[in-house]
Amino acid sequence: MNVDPLSSSLYFSASALASKESQKNQDKSKIEKSRKTSFSSMVDKSREMEELAGAGLPVEIAGLSVEEAVVYLKDAVDAAADKLNDNLSSENFAEFRKSISQFLRYVQKNNYEVTKIKRFGKRRVKGVFFEETAPRDPYFQVHVIDTKLDELASMLLQSHADKLAFLSKVDEIKGLLVDFLAV
Repeated sequence: MNVDPLSSSLYFSASALASKESQKNQDKSKIEKSRKTSFSSMVDKSREMEELAGAGLPVEIAGLSVEEAVVYLKDAVDAAADKLNDNLSSENFAEFRKSISQFLRYVQKNNYEVTKIKRFGKRRVKGVFFEETAPRDPYFQVHVIDTKLDELASMLLQSHADKLAFLSKVDEIKGLLVDFLAV
């Protein structure tokens, strides 16, 4: 009497074949999921890049965490300030101004939350001939989300205070020139 080895048996060869097919199907589904995930992440990243560009922020910070983006923007401000110290040119001045505005815009967008609280009741307003009532103005509260980020922003502004004073003087002069030309 001859004994068949396990691999030649119909039952075992069918089960081995089914196991191989299920493994292939699982591998295909993993590949499809990873492709879908990578495509959806690409779409999300491109959407984030469009939002950043629309807000006037650099697209290089897309996909970065808040801390990494703040470090990137702070380094850009420091580099622009160093270039401005080395050479007081209009290009360096414009670059420093742009980097400061991008940093402050990002901090404002990601660190502060403004809440509008409606007040009930009416207030009396005196007119020329009679008194009328008007709704009360709402309260606005500003909440700081990350105090460390707020401290970093204030430290950055303090360290570049002389350059920012220079920026404000230049803006003041530009405003005076516009007023002069408008007359």
